[in-house]
Amino acid sequence: MKSPNANPPIPATLAKRSRAQERSAARDRTTRAIIASVSLLAIILFGVRWVDEYFELHRDVSEMDTLRVQFEQASMRKERLEKVATQISAQLELAVEQSIEPDDIEGVREQLVGIVRKAGAALRRLEIGEDESRAWAFENDSPINSATPLYSEPSGFLLHDHTVLLQADGSMEAIGKIIDLIDEKGWLMITKGMQISPTTVRETPVALECSLTLFGLTTAPVEDLDDEFADPDSPELQASDI
Repeated sequence: MKSPNANPPIPATLAKRSRAQERSAARDRTTRAIIASVSLLAIILFGVRWVDEYFELHRDVSEMDTLRVQFEQASMRKERLEKVATQISAQLELAVEQSIEPDDIEGVREQLVGIVRKAGAALRRLEIGEDESRAWAFENDSPINSATPLYSEPSGFLLHDHTVLLQADGSMEAIGKIIDLIDEKGWLMITKGMQISPTTVRETPVALECSLTLFGLTTAPVEDLDDEFADPDSPELQASDI
């Protein structure tokens, strides 16, 4: 006689179905594990590459920012240099206009004659001496020096000077105008002497006698520089003197 608590026997079809479900569940777990492993591996591989790309991008951005700052600084320096170049160019043009070179002397003579006439005075005498030149030193030199400072570094220029003697008669107003017009020329010059005295002529009661020295700079030939700045005590010069 069977016990009332005994489990009824499981049909064979149900047992097969249960084992199939277990195998299917096992395959699902295996598949999910494989997918998870592959996903993790992909994250590791691609994630590291993305991190590297991020840092490379960050470096590129930093370098671009540095280049931008350098470009702005270079642009500012360029603007400052252009301003300095413009100022130097203007100063050079002015210096060229003020410089009296040997080729300018005839033009200076004509301008002085025109100044006296424009002032309403009478020209009595106008003499311009011969050109005298010497080497111009790079520093610590002055046009009023009669010679180049000894052992000075050459500048590559020659200093020219011309002595001008001007005598004119006229009214006091005319004499003053002559002085003003000469000063307005802006020539590189010094006044060596000036004398204003009365005359015995009623129409031209005042006489002007003015002595000027005009200066100018020109590029010096190399051989002139070598001679001017040579050491007088050098054996080569002593041998040549012998």
